[in-house]
Amino acid sequence: MNIEKIAAVKTGRYSIYIDDIFELLKSTNNNAFMAALLAYNYGFMRGQRAEKARAKKKAVKG
Repeated sequence: MNIEKIAAVKTGRYSIYIDDIFELLKSTNNNAFMAALLAYNYGFMRGQRAEKARAKKKAVKG
């Protein structure tokens, strides 16, 4: 795994705020691994929805 490559990824409008991180930690009883997993899953889910919307918009235009 290349940390520099991961850190350089431009996420555009997708971001996580410190309040979100605290909420995730609180909801997982300060289990950092579970909080990270939930954050990853949430980001993945948002990405999937964005891609689906992009494909739908492209199909309507085309």
